[in-house]
Amino acid sequence: MMDMFTIILVFLLTFFDPGQAETPVLVLPAVAASGAEKPGIRVEIRKNAVAIDGAEVLALDGSGGLVSGTELQGRVLVAVQQALDGREADNGLVVAIDRSVPYAVVADVLASANAAGFNEYRFVVESTR
Repeated sequence: MMDMFTIILVFLLTFFDPGQAETPVLVLPAVAASGAEKPGIRVEIRKNAVAIDGAEVLALDGSGGLVSGTELQGRVLVAVQQALDGREADNGLVVAIDRSVPYAVVADVLASANAAGFNEYRFVVESTR
């Protein structure tokens, strides 16, 4: 049982970045976490769009789902991959996700980032401390 809690703690400390939670268009999950802001390319998955560093690159249907006709190659969203291609992947991604967006869309965005060469990312949360 203690091993399970240790694994969960390590996951939370590794992937959550509470310093990035200053976006009014997203409703972020709230957790009791604290930490300093770290650099990285900011990816926001909102109900109506996917934005990279503030620029919308993919429209969503308003409830967080993909719009009919969105170009996919397997699980890769072509627009997201193209927007990330050629960017520096040293600091990874800082991913802010509206809590109402379906996991399937989040998985597709992360698969697209992986296809563009981004293997490291941190999730943004709202700190309750």
